[in-house]
Amino acid sequence: IKFSSVAAVAIGIAAAVPLYASALTEENLIYLEAWRAVYQAYYDGTYNGQNFLRLKERTLKEYKMQSREETYAAIESNLSTLGDPYTKLLDPSKFAFVTGSKKGGQSSGVGIEIAYPKDRSVEGLLVVNTQPGSPAERSGILPNQLLVQIDSSPTAGMSIYEAAGLLKGEKGTVVSVLVRDEKTSGVRTVELTRDALRRTNVGSKFCEAGEAGGEPSGYIRLSSFSDQTDLEVRKAVRDLKSQGSAEYFLDLRNNGGGSFDAGVNVARIFIDQGTIVNIADAKGIKDYYDAKNAAEDSSTPLTVLVNGGTASAAEVLSGALQDNKRAVLVGERTFGKGLIQTLVRLSDGSGVAVSVAKYQTPNEVDINKKGITPDVVVAAEGGG
Repeated sequence: IKFSSVAAVAIGIAAAVPLYASALTEENLIYLEAWRAVYQAYYDGTYNGQNFLRLKERTLKEYKMQSREETYAAIESNLSTLGDPYTKLLDPSKFAFVTGSKKGGQSSGVGIEIAYPKDRSVEGLLVVNTQPGSPAERSGILPNQLLVQIDSSPTAGMSIYEAAGLLKGEKGTVVSVLVRDEKTSGVRTVELTRDALRRTNVGSKFCEAGEAGGEPSGYIRLSSFSDQTDLEVRKAVRDLKSQGSAEYFLDLRNNGGGSFDAGVNVARIFIDQGTIVNIADAKGIKDYYDAKNAAEDSSTPLTVLVNGGTASAAEVLSGALQDNKRAVLVGERTFGKGLIQTLVRLSDGSGVAVSVAKYQTPNEVDINKKGITPDVVVAAEGGG
Protein backbone atom coordinates (compact mmCIF):
# COMPACT_ATOMS: atom_id res chain seq x y z
CA ILE A 1 0.00 0.00 0.00
CA LYS A 2 1.49 3.32 -1.04
CA PHE A 3 0.71 6.83 0.20
CA SER A 4 1.39 9.77 -2.08
CA SER A 5 3.96 12.38 -1.08
CA VAL A 6 1.36 14.94 -2.19
CA ALA A 7 -0.49 14.35 1.07
CA ALA A 8 2.53 14.16 3.35
CA VAL A 9 1.80 17.56 4.83
CA ALA A 10 -1.25 16.10 6.53
CA ILE A 11 0.74 13.55 8.54
CA GLY A 12 1.61 16.10 11.21
CA ILE A 13 -1.98 16.97 12.05
CA ALA A 14 -2.04 18.10 15.65
CA ALA A 15 -4.50 16.52 18.06
CA ALA A 16 -5.21 19.64 20.09
CA VAL A 17 -6.87 19.11 23.47
CA PRO A 18 -10.23 20.87 23.85
CA LEU A 19 -10.83 23.42 26.61
CA TYR A 20 -13.10 21.00 28.44
CA ALA A 21 -10.43 18.27 28.50
CA SER A 22 -10.58 17.99 32.29
CA ALA A 23 -14.06 16.50 31.98
CA LEU A 24 -12.93 13.88 29.48
CA THR A 25 -11.38 10.49 30.03
CA GLU A 26 -8.26 9.16 28.34
CA GLU A 27 -10.48 7.11 26.05
CA ASN A 28 -12.50 10.20 25.10
CA LEU A 29 -9.29 12.00 24.18
CA ILE A 30 -8.12 9.17 21.90
CA TYR A 31 -11.51 9.27 20.21
CA LEU A 32 -11.18 13.04 19.75
CA GLU A 33 -7.71 12.64 18.22
CA ALA A 34 -9.15 10.38 15.54
CA TRP A 35 -12.21 12.57 15.02
CA ARG A 36 -10.05 15.68 14.60
CA ALA A 37 -7.69 13.96 12.16
CA VAL A 38 -10.65 13.43 9.86
CA TYR A 39 -12.33 16.77 10.57
CA GLN A 40 -9.22 18.79 9.69
CA ALA A 41 -8.05 16.91 6.61
CA TYR A 42 -10.84 14.90 4.97
CA TYR A 43 -11.15 15.66 1.26
CA ASP A 44 -14.96 15.94 1.31
CA GLY A 45 -15.94 19.08 3.23
CA THR A 46 -19.53 17.83 3.54
CA TYR A 47 -18.37 14.63 5.28
CA ASN A 48 -20.72 12.65 3.08
CA GLY A 49 -23.54 15.14 3.65
CA GLN A 50 -23.58 15.30 7.45
CA ASN A 51 -22.71 17.62 10.31
CA PHE A 52 -19.47 16.14 11.61
CA LEU A 53 -19.44 18.38 14.68
CA ARG A 54 -22.85 17.11 15.77
CA LEU A 55 -21.70 13.56 15.10
CA LYS A 56 -18.86 14.10 17.57
CA GLU A 57 -21.19 15.41 20.30
CA ARG A 58 -23.64 12.58 19.75
CA THR A 59 -20.87 9.99 19.88
CA LEU A 60 -19.51 11.35 23.18
CA LYS A 61 -23.01 11.07 24.67
CA GLU A 62 -23.91 7.65 23.28
CA TYR A 63 -20.63 5.74 23.70
CA LYS A 64 -19.37 5.08 27.21
CA MET A 65 -15.81 4.44 26.01
CA GLN A 66 -14.79 2.65 29.17
CA SER A 67 -12.30 0.45 27.34
CA ARG A 68 -10.04 0.72 24.29
CA GLU A 69 -12.32 -1.64 22.39
CA GLU A 70 -15.30 0.64 23.02
CA THR A 71 -13.25 3.66 21.93
CA TYR A 72 -12.25 1.94 18.70
CA ALA A 73 -15.88 1.02 18.13
CA ALA A 74 -16.86 4.68 18.49
CA ILE A 75 -14.16 5.75 16.04
CA GLU A 76 -15.13 3.09 13.53
CA SER A 77 -18.79 4.06 13.79
CA ASN A 78 -17.87 7.64 12.83
CA LEU A 79 -15.66 6.55 9.93
CA SER A 80 -18.36 4.25 8.57
CA THR A 81 -20.67 7.23 8.04
CA LEU A 82 -18.27 8.65 5.42
CA GLY A 83 -18.96 5.88 2.93
CA ASP A 84 -15.23 5.75 2.18
CA PRO A 85 -13.61 2.33 2.70
CA TYR A 86 -10.13 3.83 2.41
CA THR A 87 -10.55 6.00 5.53
CA LYS A 88 -9.89 3.40 8.20
CA LEU A 89 -8.83 2.92 11.80
CA LEU A 90 -5.68 0.84 12.19
CA ASP A 91 -5.02 -0.70 15.58
CA PRO A 92 -1.43 -0.45 16.92
CA SER A 93 -0.24 -3.71 15.34
CA LYS A 94 -1.67 -2.87 11.91
CA PHE A 95 -0.40 0.70 12.07
CA ALA A 96 3.08 -0.55 12.98
CA PHE A 97 3.03 -2.94 10.04
CA VAL A 98 1.95 -0.31 7.52
CA THR A 99 4.42 2.34 8.66
CA GLY A 100 7.21 -0.19 9.12
CA SER A 101 6.75 -1.63 5.64
CA LYS A 102 7.56 1.77 4.15
CA LYS A 103 11.15 1.60 5.38
CA GLY A 104 12.21 -0.97 2.83
CA GLY A 105 13.78 -4.29 3.69
CA GLN A 106 13.16 -7.64 2.04
CA SER A 107 9.58 -8.82 1.92
CA SER A 108 8.05 -11.57 -0.13
CA GLY A 109 4.50 -11.84 -1.30
CA VAL A 110 2.18 -13.36 -3.86
CA GLY A 111 1.70 -10.47 -6.30
CA ILE A 112 -1.95 -9.48 -5.81
CA GLU A 113 -3.16 -5.88 -6.11
CA ILE A 114 -6.34 -5.51 -4.03
CA ALA A 115 -9.00 -2.90 -3.44
CA TYR A 116 -12.41 -2.60 -1.82
CA PRO A 117 -15.39 -3.61 -4.00
CA LYS A 118 -17.28 -0.64 -5.39
CA ASP A 119 -20.51 -2.25 -4.22
CA ARG A 120 -20.13 -2.13 -0.44
CA SER A 121 -22.69 -4.92 0.00
CA VAL A 122 -20.24 -7.33 -1.61
CA GLU A 123 -18.19 -9.21 0.97
CA GLY A 124 -14.52 -9.75 0.33
CA LEU A 125 -11.65 -7.84 -1.27
CA LEU A 126 -11.45 -7.23 -5.00
CA VAL A 127 -8.50 -8.42 -7.07
CA VAL A 128 -7.53 -5.46 -9.25
CA ASN A 129 -4.75 -7.37 -10.99
CA THR A 130 -1.93 -9.84 -10.46
CA GLN A 131 1.71 -9.07 -11.06
CA PRO A 132 3.15 -10.76 -14.17
CA GLY A 133 5.13 -13.85 -13.24
CA SER A 134 3.97 -13.79 -9.62
CA PRO A 135 2.62 -16.76 -7.64
CA ALA A 136 -0.88 -15.29 -7.93
CA GLU A 137 -0.73 -15.01 -11.72
CA ARG A 138 0.68 -18.52 -12.10
CA SER A 139 -2.16 -19.89 -9.99
CA GLY A 140 -4.77 -18.46 -12.35
CA ILE A 141 -6.22 -15.79 -10.04
CA LEU A 142 -7.85 -13.16 -12.26
CA PRO A 143 -8.81 -9.48 -12.00
CA ASN A 144 -12.32 -8.84 -10.64
CA GLN A 145 -12.34 -12.05 -8.62
CA LEU A 146 -12.82 -11.76 -4.85
CA LEU A 147 -10.58 -12.84 -2.00
CA VAL A 148 -13.04 -14.07 0.61
CA GLN A 149 -10.56 -15.62 3.04
CA ILE A 150 -6.82 -15.47 3.74
CA ASP A 151 -5.66 -18.52 5.68
CA SER A 152 -8.28 -18.79 8.44
CA SER A 153 -9.29 -15.11 8.35
CA PRO A 154 -12.44 -14.07 6.43
CA THR A 155 -11.90 -10.83 4.51
CA ALA A 156 -15.41 -9.47 5.15
CA GLY A 157 -14.80 -6.18 6.95
CA MET A 158 -11.01 -6.58 6.66
CA SER A 159 -8.96 -3.53 5.66
CA ILE A 160 -6.65 -3.73 2.66
CA TYR A 161 -3.80 -2.89 5.04
CA GLU A 162 -4.50 -5.97 7.14
CA ALA A 163 -4.90 -8.12 4.04
CA ALA A 164 -1.56 -6.91 2.69
CA GLY A 165 0.06 -7.92 5.97
CA LEU A 166 -1.45 -11.41 5.81
CA LEU A 167 -0.39 -11.96 2.21
CA LYS A 168 3.23 -10.97 2.82
CA GLY A 169 5.70 -13.13 4.67
CA GLU A 170 8.97 -15.01 4.43
CA LYS A 171 10.00 -16.39 1.07
CA GLY A 172 8.98 -20.03 0.67
CA THR A 173 6.12 -19.94 3.18
CA VAL A 174 2.60 -20.76 2.04
CA VAL A 175 -0.56 -18.69 2.33
CA SER A 176 -3.97 -20.13 1.50
CA VAL A 177 -6.59 -17.90 -0.14
CA LEU A 178 -10.22 -18.59 -0.89
CA VAL A 179 -11.18 -17.03 -4.21
CA ARG A 180 -14.69 -16.45 -5.55
CA ASP A 181 -15.57 -15.65 -9.15
CA GLU A 182 -18.65 -13.43 -9.20
CA LYS A 183 -19.45 -14.30 -12.83
CA THR A 184 -19.57 -18.06 -12.29
CA SER A 185 -20.19 -18.11 -8.50
CA GLY A 186 -17.36 -20.61 -8.35
CA VAL A 187 -15.21 -20.79 -5.20
CA ARG A 188 -11.79 -22.39 -4.95
CA THR A 189 -8.93 -22.57 -2.48
CA VAL A 190 -5.51 -21.61 -3.79
CA GLU A 191 -2.24 -22.39 -2.05
CA LEU A 192 0.33 -19.70 -2.83
CA THR A 193 4.02 -19.95 -2.03
CA ARG A 194 5.42 -16.51 -1.21
CA ASP A 195 8.32 -15.39 -3.33
CA ALA A 196 10.52 -12.33 -3.82
CA LEU A 197 8.64 -10.15 -6.27
CA ARG A 198 10.73 -8.77 -9.06
CA ARG A 199 8.89 -6.13 -10.98
CA THR A 200 9.62 -5.74 -14.65
CA ASN A 201 7.63 -2.56 -15.07
CA VAL A 202 8.33 -1.81 -18.72
CA GLY A 203 8.50 -4.04 -21.76
CA SER A 204 8.63 -2.96 -25.39
CA LYS A 205 8.61 -4.40 -28.90
CA PHE A 206 9.01 -2.99 -32.39
CA CYS A 207 6.47 -4.30 -34.91
CA GLU A 208 7.31 -4.21 -38.61
CA ALA A 209 4.81 -2.84 -41.12
CA GLY A 210 2.09 -5.41 -41.62
CA GLU A 211 2.98 -7.38 -38.50
CA ALA A 212 0.41 -5.42 -36.49
CA GLY A 213 -1.87 -4.80 -39.43
CA GLY A 214 -0.64 -1.30 -40.24
CA GLU A 215 2.40 0.95 -40.21
CA PRO A 216 5.57 0.17 -38.27
CA SER A 217 4.62 0.54 -34.62
CA GLY A 218 6.06 0.46 -31.15
CA TYR A 219 4.34 -1.52 -28.39
CA ILE A 220 5.06 -0.58 -24.77
CA ARG A 221 3.70 -2.65 -21.90
CA LEU A 222 3.59 -0.84 -18.55
CA SER A 223 2.59 -3.14 -15.68
CA SER A 224 3.08 -0.76 -12.72
CA PHE A 225 4.82 2.44 -11.68
CA SER A 226 8.01 2.66 -9.65
CA ASP A 227 10.69 5.30 -9.20
CA GLN A 228 12.53 4.34 -12.41
CA THR A 229 9.52 3.71 -14.64
CA ASP A 230 9.53 7.03 -16.46
CA LEU A 231 13.23 6.64 -17.30
CA GLU A 232 12.55 3.17 -18.72
CA VAL A 233 9.58 4.39 -20.77
CA ARG A 234 11.56 7.33 -22.11
CA LYS A 235 14.32 4.97 -23.23
CA ALA A 236 11.78 2.61 -24.82
CA VAL A 237 10.19 5.48 -26.78
CA ARG A 238 13.59 6.68 -27.94
CA ASP A 239 14.58 3.18 -29.11
CA LEU A 240 11.27 2.50 -30.86
CA LYS A 241 11.38 5.86 -32.60
CA SER A 242 14.91 5.19 -33.86
CA GLN A 243 13.67 1.90 -35.33
CA GLY A 244 11.06 3.74 -37.37
CA SER A 245 7.85 3.50 -35.33
CA ALA A 246 5.06 5.52 -36.95
CA GLU A 247 2.69 4.99 -34.03
CA TYR A 248 2.77 3.75 -30.43
CA PHE A 249 0.56 1.42 -28.43
CA LEU A 250 0.82 1.94 -24.67
CA ASP A 251 -0.67 -1.00 -22.79
CA LEU A 252 -1.96 -0.05 -19.31
CA ARG A 253 -4.34 -2.98 -18.90
CA ASN A 254 -4.27 -4.45 -15.39
CA ASN A 255 -1.84 -1.75 -14.25
CA GLY A 256 -2.90 -1.10 -10.65
CA GLY A 257 -0.76 2.01 -10.23
CA GLY A 258 2.15 2.55 -7.87
CA SER A 259 4.27 5.70 -7.76
CA PHE A 260 2.13 8.78 -8.42
CA ASP A 261 5.18 10.82 -9.43
CA ALA A 262 6.17 8.19 -11.99
CA GLY A 263 2.70 8.31 -13.52
CA VAL A 264 2.97 12.08 -13.91
CA ASN A 265 6.46 11.83 -15.37
CA VAL A 266 5.41 9.22 -17.94
CA ALA A 267 2.69 11.63 -19.12
CA ARG A 268 5.41 14.26 -19.59
CA ILE A 269 7.17 11.93 -22.03
CA PHE A 270 4.25 12.32 -24.44
CA ILE A 271 2.91 15.79 -23.56
CA ASP A 272 4.87 19.03 -23.97
CA GLN A 273 2.36 21.51 -22.59
CA GLY A 274 -0.78 21.47 -20.49
CA THR A 275 -2.02 20.13 -17.17
CA ILE A 276 -1.31 16.51 -16.25
CA VAL A 277 -3.51 16.14 -13.16
CA ASN A 278 -5.29 18.24 -10.56
CA ILE A 279 -5.25 17.52 -6.83
CA ALA A 280 -8.45 18.61 -5.07
CA ASP A 281 -9.36 18.69 -1.40
CA ALA A 282 -12.37 19.98 0.53
CA LYS A 283 -11.66 23.54 -0.62
CA GLY A 284 -11.28 22.69 -4.31
CA ILE A 285 -8.16 22.36 -6.45
CA LYS A 286 -5.16 22.94 -4.21
CA ASP A 287 -2.40 21.73 -6.51
CA TYR A 288 -1.79 20.70 -10.09
CA TYR A 289 0.98 19.15 -12.14
CA ASP A 290 1.92 20.51 -15.57
CA ALA A 291 3.96 19.24 -18.48
CA LYS A 292 7.54 20.51 -18.52
CA ASN A 293 8.23 21.02 -22.25
CA ALA A 294 10.44 17.93 -22.11
CA ALA A 295 8.45 15.40 -24.12
CA GLU A 296 10.37 12.65 -25.89
CA ASP A 297 7.64 12.48 -28.55
CA SER A 298 4.59 14.74 -28.43
CA SER A 299 3.21 14.10 -31.91
CA THR A 300 3.48 10.48 -33.06
CA PRO A 301 -0.01 8.87 -32.92
CA LEU A 302 -0.58 7.11 -29.60
CA THR A 303 -3.18 4.51 -28.61
CA VAL A 304 -3.59 3.61 -24.95
CA LEU A 305 -5.10 0.25 -23.97
CA VAL A 306 -7.07 0.23 -20.70
CA ASN A 307 -9.47 -2.02 -18.79
CA GLY A 308 -11.11 -2.44 -15.40
CA GLY A 309 -7.73 -3.25 -13.86
CA THR A 310 -6.26 0.12 -14.89
CA ALA A 311 -6.19 2.02 -11.61
CA SER A 312 -4.75 4.91 -9.59
CA ALA A 313 -1.54 6.28 -11.16
CA ALA A 314 -2.39 4.49 -14.41
CA GLU A 315 -5.68 6.40 -14.47
CA VAL A 316 -3.82 9.66 -13.86
CA LEU A 317 -1.73 8.92 -16.95
CA SER A 318 -4.74 7.84 -19.02
CA GLY A 319 -6.74 10.93 -18.06
CA ALA A 320 -3.85 13.24 -18.90
CA LEU A 321 -3.35 11.73 -22.34
CA GLN A 322 -7.08 11.72 -23.11
CA ASP A 323 -7.94 15.24 -21.91
CA ASN A 324 -4.92 16.73 -23.67
CA LYS A 325 -6.02 14.92 -26.86
CA ARG A 326 -2.63 13.29 -27.05
CA ALA A 327 -3.94 9.73 -27.27
CA VAL A 328 -6.96 7.62 -28.10
CA LEU A 329 -8.05 5.37 -25.22
CA VAL A 330 -9.30 1.93 -26.23
CA GLY A 331 -10.80 -0.78 -24.03
CA GLU A 332 -13.01 -0.83 -20.94
CA ARG A 333 -13.86 1.78 -18.32
CA THR A 334 -10.98 2.01 -15.84
CA PHE A 335 -11.21 0.99 -12.18
CA GLY A 336 -11.87 4.35 -10.52
CA LYS A 337 -9.42 4.73 -7.63
CA GLY A 338 -8.79 8.43 -7.32
CA LEU A 339 -8.28 9.12 -3.62
CA ILE A 340 -5.04 10.03 -1.85
CA GLN A 341 -4.58 8.78 1.70
CA THR A 342 -2.24 9.75 4.48
CA LEU A 343 -1.61 8.22 7.89
CA VAL A 344 -2.20 10.03 11.18
CA ARG A 345 -0.73 8.42 14.30
CA LEU A 346 -2.78 8.47 17.50
CA SER A 347 -1.26 8.68 20.97
CA ASP A 348 -1.89 5.01 21.82
CA GLY A 349 0.08 3.76 18.80
CA SER A 350 -2.95 3.21 16.60
CA GLY A 351 -3.62 5.37 13.58
CA VAL A 352 -6.14 6.57 11.05
CA ALA A 353 -5.76 6.34 7.30
CA VAL A 354 -7.53 9.45 6.00
CA SER A 355 -8.48 10.29 2.42
CA VAL A 356 -7.15 13.85 2.18
CA ALA A 357 -7.45 14.64 -1.52
CA LYS A 358 -8.62 13.25 -4.84
CA TYR A 359 -7.26 13.13 -8.35
CA GLN A 360 -9.02 15.02 -11.11
CA THR A 361 -8.19 14.84 -14.80
CA PRO A 362 -7.03 18.05 -16.54
CA ASN A 363 -10.70 18.72 -17.41
CA GLU A 364 -11.52 18.48 -13.66
CA VAL A 365 -13.30 15.15 -13.97
CA ASP A 366 -13.28 13.02 -10.81
CA ILE A 367 -11.71 9.61 -11.24
CA ASN A 368 -12.80 8.09 -7.92
CA LYS A 369 -15.49 5.39 -8.17
CA LYS A 370 -16.24 6.50 -11.74
CA GLY A 371 -13.15 5.60 -13.69
CA ILE A 372 -12.34 6.90 -17.15
CA THR A 373 -14.45 5.99 -20.17
CA PRO A 374 -12.32 5.13 -23.22
CA ASP A 375 -12.79 6.89 -26.54
CA VAL A 376 -13.36 3.48 -28.11
CA VAL A 377 -15.09 0.96 -25.85
CA VAL A 378 -14.09 -2.66 -26.46
CA ALA A 379 -15.30 -5.44 -24.17
CA ALA A 380 -12.69 -7.74 -22.69
CA GLU A 381 -12.46 -11.31 -23.83
CA GLY A 382 -12.42 -14.04 -21.21
CA GLY A 383 -10.50 -12.97 -18.12
CA GLY A 384 -9.43 -9.68 -19.71
